[in-house]
Amino acid sequence: LLAISGLHVTVFCMAVYRLLLACCLPRGAAVPVAFFVLYCYGALTGFGVSTSRAVIMMVLYLLAELIHRSYDMLSALAFSALVILVQKPFAVTSCSFLLSYGAILGIALVFPALRRIFYGDEKQQRERRRKIQRAEKECRADGGLHLGKLWIMQLCEALQMNLLLSISIQISIVPVILYFYYEIPLYGVLLNLLVLPLAPVLILLSALGSLSGLFFLPAARFLFLVGSGGF
Repeated sequence: LLAISGLHVTVFCMAVYRLLLACCLPRGAAVPVAFFVLYCYGALTGFGVSTSRAVIMMVLYLLAELIHRSYDMLSALAFSALVILVQKPFAVTSCSFLLSYGAILGIALVFPALRRIFYGDEKQQRERRRKIQRAEKECRADGGLHLGKLWIMQLCEALQMNLLLSISIQISIVPVILYFYYEIPLYGVLLNLLVLPLAPVLILLSALGSLSGLFFLPAARFLFLVGSGGF
């Protein structure tokens, strides 16, 4: 969260891309603009290993969107590793490389495995999602107190998925953390439940504050105060 990482690149670039599409810009024009913004952001932050990985994967994702192809996370991850290691072969021994790629492997490989353990195979998961969608429709149709029940149900579902995701990432990066730092952050799984959902909001507030500071300083101060919890 404190370092310029893949999370920042993904949130910032996707926000720009979705904003361009919302402004009725054709996809063929929105993707090159997003590429330019992505490159500028990476250059501004020094193109560290984690940032480079995220930039390359985001470029592949946008290219897939442009040519109407499916995006495969593992293929994009492998390609980004190849590009980085051709330029910096010794990066494979660095902590940032191992943590960045370990976290993504946790999302791509460990998370689906844990989901199958807790929620069953794909068929059972689809049935579970259909039941949740039916319950949501019934709660919206009934209104009143049922809307509160819907909110609690959605919150519990989000917490369960975020907890599994956090555990998946920790499982994949714990060996790296032990090797480099000789300790295990026991609070990491629970802290992620609170911090990670807020990260996109904080990143966007910071970006808007930086842009507005070029034109109107009081607006920038207000956005930075909100982002930093100054109230």
